[in-house]
Amino acid sequence: MPENEKFAEFCSDMKVIFQEFQSKQDTKYDNLVKAIEALTIQNEKLIESNGEIEKILQQNIDQQNLARRNQLRNVLEVRHVPREEKEDLNKIVTKLMRTVDSEANMEHVRQVYRAGKANAPIVIEFENFNHKIQLLKSVISYNKTNKDRKLNSKNLSIESSITHVYVSDKLTPKTKMLLNAAKQLVKDGSFKYCWASKGIVLLRKSEDETPIRIEKPKDLEKFQWKLLPKHTCTRTSKSSHSTAPYSQRASQSLSIQYGLKLTEGATMSEIEKLLKELRLDIKRDTEESLLNLETSITSKINDKIDQNFNFLQRELEQIKETNSKHDKRISAIEKIRQRNVIFFRVQEREKSYQELEGTVLQTIKDELKLECDRKELETVQRVGKYLKDKVRPIVVTFTTYGRKITILKNKKYIQTKTIYMKEDFPPQILETCKELQEQLKKRRKPEK
Repeated sequence: MPENEKFAEFCSDMKVIFQEFQSKQDTKYDNLVKAIEALTIQNEKLIESNGEIEKILQQNIDQQNLARRNQLRNVLEVRHVPREEKEDLNKIVTKLMRTVDSEANMEHVRQVYRAGKANAPIVIEFENFNHKIQLLKSVISYNKTNKDRKLNSKNLSIESSITHVYVSDKLTPKTKMLLNAAKQLVKDGSFKYCWASKGIVLLRKSEDETPIRIEKPKDLEKFQWKLLPKHTCTRTSKSSHSTAPYSQRASQSLSIQYGLKLTEGATMSEIEKLLKELRLDIKRDTEESLLNLETSITSKINDKIDQNFNFLQRELEQIKETNSKHDKRISAIEKIRQRNVIFFRVQEREKSYQELEGTVLQTIKDELKLECDRKELETVQRVGKYLKDKVRPIVVTFTTYGRKITILKNKKYIQTKTIYMKEDFPPQILETCKELQEQLKKRRKPEK
């Protein structure tokens, strides 16, 4: 057989081999694409599930923060008071109250303690919210009157070192974080005033403007600008290809790979032998590389799935733990709710907390024919957003459950038709009552 026919036959065989190789490669590639698509779908489901878990976790955190804020409603902290070896915290607090001429005294305090080591804040827990406000207002008044010598450790008979003493609400960790972030806006010049009152962070640009409430990190996002760093992009030039003829480059490559030097007078048998070895090596190397690639991708997929599963498992355990703590705090809040009574349509004319207390006491006296003392009121507050044409209800928390029962028994004496009162039930019970009332209305309607 002439050499030209042998070469043509050889080329035909090589074409078939490369087609088979290409077909196997395509099949492997399709399998890999399907595996990656399946992984993508699974990953999207995990992301969606993770988003739901994060949403539930955030709700629990918000509820937990609210419960903790209610627990700290009657608590103040005194900061920057130097610690002494044999200190009497009751005497220090008594001296503080006398210095600022506060109506509150130690009889109104449940307990006093240091919240940590070294010069940790002194925590004062009052019996009710009114006494806490009295002391806080007295401190503010004292500092305004004595601007050159504001409240300091010397006023508390501590001579070791003179430091300014600060009295403020005790805040939850989340509120502290929001307060620090809000203070940054004051430093940037976006706002002029920043403070915390009743566990809520407030911002104001001037004295005439209404304060802006900051209760969640989202409330700060509209005031904050995130500066993105500028990145410079560099391009790498493509590697230049050799301009040598294909035959010359192939000969050089084959010579280096197999140690055979092809000259212009090389016979077809030498070329066939060399290409046969090359074909076997290409097939072997390709199968090995595909096998390694498949093993690597499978391993990465499994590792990613394991990581996501472990992460979700940890998240679920944290949620269970948070829910357990949340249930305990909710039960504490419900105990407080048991002493609540809600008054509706009582005219909203008060301008301070003390005036609101007076309004409640006068309403009880006039409408319920009962004498009630301020000491029997733990907290009173209007609920809802202030609107000109709408009267907000008043939630009153009594110091004892027995006093609440007496108040409810006397609601039959109410003569003013616009005023009425109800017991403070949880939202779930109110929703159930609403559904039952709808069912009752339907049953009472005569059939047509």
